[in-house]
Amino acid sequence: MEVKVQINKLELKNISYYKQGSEETPCYNAVVYVNGKKAMHVDNEGRGGCDRQSVEYPTFDHSLIKELDEYCVKTFGVRKYDWGQVDIDLEHWCHDRLYEYLDQKKLKKDMTRQFVCVDEAKKEVYAYAKKGNTDIQFKAHMVKNHPQDTCLNFLSFNDAWKLFDEVTS
Repeated sequence: MEVKVQINKLELKNISYYKQGSEETPCYNAVVYVNGKKAMHVDNEGRGGCDRQSVEYPTFDHSLIKELDEYCVKTFGVRKYDWGQVDIDLEHWCHDRLYEYLDQKKLKKDMTRQFVCVDEAKKEVYAYAKKGNTDIQFKAHMVKNHPQDTCLNFLSFNDAWKLFDEVTS
């Protein structure tokens, strides 16, 4: 029995990434949540194949995979490349969320060791080692030497990520 699900919120959580296992595709596993409910497990062995998508029974049935593919294509459209274009289906959406998760994790790590700054006019990111510099000393350095730039360390992480993503995309 197929039941249409009204999709209001789509999330990828509980992400585990295995860099050593990633050859042709990312080796990972995660859980897709629909409207806050655990809906399916996704994983990839990293050897070039498609993601496995296992629906969380009995809350959802197998028709959810097709519904989510259609929802993703309708909501996120297509991505164009020099060689053509691809629909942003559920698998592409999951990979986009995985890479966003990994990029955010790296930015958080970088921000613990460095002052990460953005020159929005030039669309450039640069960093200074934190060695011995306090936040107050570095703020003074920024005001004196880079008054137009923004140090991501002094923003909330969500705001820092948004700016970083705008500049690097």
